[in-house]
Amino acid sequence: MKKIFFLILTTIFFLTPVKKSYAQELQEVDMEESSKGITSQTGQNIILSQKKEKTYDIFFTLGPNLMLNTDSPKNSAPHPIMYSLGFGMDFFTNLPVRFQPHVHFFTNYYLWDGEAARPAEVENRTATVFSAMLDLNAIYSLSYGQNIFQFGGGIGFLARYGILSNGVKSSDEGGGTNTTAGDDVSKINSYLMGDMRFLYPEVSFSYLRNLGNFSVGGEFRAYIPLASLSKGDGLDAAIFSLSAKIVIK
Repeated sequence: MKKIFFLILTTIFFLTPVKKSYAQELQEVDMEESSKGITSQTGQNIILSQKKEKTYDIFFTLGPNLMLNTDSPKNSAPHPIMYSLGFGMDFFTNLPVRFQPHVHFFTNYYLWDGEAARPAEVENRTATVFSAMLDLNAIYSLSYGQNIFQFGGGIGFLARYGILSNGVKSSDEGGGTNTTAGDDVSKINSYLMGDMRFLYPEVSFSYLRNLGNFSVGGEFRAYIPLASLSKGDGLDAAIFSLSAKIVIK
């Protein structure tokens, strides 16, 4: 009897720590899984937060460009106005200084006066010139409440290519000596893309009103003709742009 009683006590003694150890293991597993769940949720929140943080905006512009023409109005069009449509992007919008590429498109009429390509009126046109101005600017942005002011500067690259205007035949008499309209178009294209006439240092200013998911306002840009300045022609062919602007965030 004593042996049986001693055997029961011994069995209870050895089984009790095992049960406690098993319960502790279950508790540790539960705690580990809970910890993993919290860590995973925290990681997901960090990833979502990073995805939500956007450091660029897209914008669109629409408005007139005025080209300064210092040539005599008798020979060419005085200060032609060209309407442009453009789009661009603001990069690093979380910083006060940003990188802002922008491109806008417009057209104009040109003629060849025997020496140079000049803006032309409709009745005297030879070529219709398609133009694309690529702006690469650094912008400093200031915000006061819902008001945004941006000041910038950079360089513009003006790509231009002309074709015969509607109603003008290649065999028509040209503006030079013994030349045709077809010859003049070739001369116009060579002139416009030669001697750095495609380079335009520029400055810009814009005002925007923040309306939540987008901003609206206006923008002014002044393009300085590097070729004209280097040849002593002053601001001939300078371009001044005034546009409506909408920014999508």
